[in-house]
Amino acid sequence: MLHRRDFIATSLAAAALAPLAPTLWSRGALAQAGPPAKNLLIFYAPNGTVHHRLRPTGTPQSFTVADNSILKPLDTPRGNWRPFDDVSFLDELDLATRAGNHEGGQAAMLTGDGGAADPGGGRSLDQFLAQTLFADARFPSLVLGVQTSAWGAQQQTRISYESAGVFTAVEDDPRAVFRRLFGDLVGGDVDKVRRRRQSVIDLVKSRVDDAKRRVGAEEKRKLDQHLTALRTMELRLAPIDLGTCDQPTAPTTNAPNDNDSFPFVADAQRELAVLSLACGLSRVAVLQHSHTVSPVAFSWLGVADQHHSLSHADNGNTVGLDAFIACEQWYMDRYVDVLEDLRSRPSPHGGGTLLDDTVCVYVKELGDSRLHDQVSVPFYVAGGGVRGGRWIKCGGQKHNRLLVSIARQLGSDVEAYGTGGGELTELA
Repeated sequence: MLHRRDFIATSLAAAALAPLAPTLWSRGALAQAGPPAKNLLIFYAPNGTVHHRLRPTGTPQSFTVADNSILKPLDTPRGNWRPFDDVSFLDELDLATRAGNHEGGQAAMLTGDGGAADPGGGRSLDQFLAQTLFADARFPSLVLGVQTSAWGAQQQTRISYESAGVFTAVEDDPRAVFRRLFGDLVGGDVDKVRRRRQSVIDLVKSRVDDAKRRVGAEEKRKLDQHLTALRTMELRLAPIDLGTCDQPTAPTTNAPNDNDSFPFVADAQRELAVLSLACGLSRVAVLQHSHTVSPVAFSWLGVADQHHSLSHADNGNTVGLDAFIACEQWYMDRYVDVLEDLRSRPSPHGGGTLLDDTVCVYVKELGDSRLHDQVSVPFYVAGGGVRGGRWIKCGGQKHNRLLVSIARQLGSDVEAYGTGGGELTELA
């Protein structure tokens, strides 16, 4: 079990139609005082999909899931719980992107293809919400990776943007994350480091206060902003009260960049992300599994070929196609693990479960993996007031509308995100 944190971390046509069509979130949830969702968790897995091995059989109102479908883990009960009951599968939702192929989809996936002048300012949704709604959280966001960085920081390896074209740092080693978050609970020189940082802050504050007595009104305003930032840093240096959270245990995952360590790192990062939300320490978490054009080979499933190579298996290559589907089912099973962890924990905000608090979104950068397109890209949404058990055909709406809907469910008043606007509506 892991816990607690010390990260200093970093159109409108649809709205007009909204009264005529059911929204992604239940009307009951939206009618509550304040937003029903408190947290956002993004789950990313790369390299697109194969639609005929993804979609259910039947209609959106009455459907069945085949055993060889990527969706099978959602339809397989775990004890008394059927994951699909909490999940809405969004089909026929197109990425809004001007650049094709893997990297274009990955860059647009959470930014809505926006630039500095667009709504969102070119930030990915996770960073937009962390900066605009949750900046006062102990850790406004956590971006945790599983083997994302062997190719360096570039458009193919990053999904989170803190501003237009500026990547958010990703931490791939759960042990390093643990040391940063929980070092003061397990000994070491953390108190000495904290005191040294506090002395630096005290010195800077003293100099800022002195400067304020000698400058004009505009300069004083800027200096006050610096003082506010320093006070925020002070709060994040203070010891953390874990409340009802358990004492954390350090992860034991060795060699996090070795291919065969992939599932163990994924488990450790999931625990870190979920516990940061459960302890009320973070409000936004990103779990990035590898990156587009992923070279990971799922050896733990007996699959020798790399995930990206398998994603190009055509229908005549049944061995390769079946292997790719097995990999995709494994990713879906990990998404179910996240949901199960969230629903098994009480809300730190009072009443209900952590899943009730958390909008948990599974995202991809491509539609058909063989065509490298951004058409009918699968998204999965659970928690935070979402109505589950649904296969929603979105009729080619742009995914910007999903980003707007998520932002609004978490309390933002945005009406557009990236290059598009309006909330997502069901087109059953």
